[in-house]
Amino acid sequence: MHKSNLFYIFLMFFSLSFVGCKSKQSNNDINSKTLKMVEIPAIITDQYEALQYLSEHYWDNMDFGDTAYLNEKQVLAEQFFQYMNVLQTLPENTKVSSLNQLTGELLEGDSLVIDRFRQLIEKALYEPNSPYRNEELYIPVLKEFIQSPKIDTTIRERLAYQLSMTMKNRRGTPAIDFSYEKADRSGGTLYGINSEFVLLVFIDPDCPSCEVAISDMKASAVLKEFSKRLKILTLYAGVDHQRWIGWSKTLSPQWINGYDKKMMIQEGSLYDLRPTPSFYLLDREKVVILKDAPLERVVGFLREQK
Repeated sequence: MHKSNLFYIFLMFFSLSFVGCKSKQSNNDINSKTLKMVEIPAIITDQYEALQYLSEHYWDNMDFGDTAYLNEKQVLAEQFFQYMNVLQTLPENTKVSSLNQLTGELLEGDSLVIDRFRQLIEKALYEPNSPYRNEELYIPVLKEFIQSPKIDTTIRERLAYQLSMTMKNRRGTPAIDFSYEKADRSGGTLYGINSEFVLLVFIDPDCPSCEVAISDMKASAVLKEFSKRLKILTLYAGVDHQRWIGWSKTLSPQWINGYDKKMMIQEGSLYDLRPTPSFYLLDREKVVILKDAPLERVVGFLREQK
């Protein structure tokens, strides 16, 4: 490992600690407190080992029972997202272990501190536009929150709904079937599509990001190369069907372009429709390979299958 990379890690944490101290000095509230960052032992000179150490010890100096940290909410948020940056560099099992450790220690703390961290975790792992979004990491955290008596009943109900949605159409599980209708009034079902791969794309005519995604899909050389092994189903699950019928003329005729005439998806909460566009890559048996992944990940996966 390059020493310059390891130096960057130290510089990152030094800068964060400096920001925290500066913020504290600017706050006259003597009850404010900022997290003292952990020090990486000098014996650790390997970048990966340093990041691994940070994932295990990042919150060692945090007293989750002390509400004084909440007087520096911005600094606490910056420190939390710096922690998420560390996790992004590590394997999935290490991320799970670190978050489980954080959740366990957190739930022993003060209810106000718990709620603040719950908001940060939700923002990072569940919000559609978060760069850290990862439902597989969020699921075990959700389960712990839902079981904790320190979480408000109303919030637990909302978290239970989130859990029900994250458990649907998970990677490695069969996607939920549905019917669709095309602009020419013909139709079909998801499971009726016979192809080695199916790319299910939820789109909306009022979504600017969808326009960009559609353009990128049309221009993708990989998608064109996979035309005999991959079928693309774009689906509109909204209510303005007439608007979609007119707009669907802009979509590629090589794709299957349909809408949910019976409103099965929205009314039955069959799929998480918060983000659009939303990409699901399925195999021949309609088992989910990628759930709500960016187009770049879909293209990358397909490229590896060539």
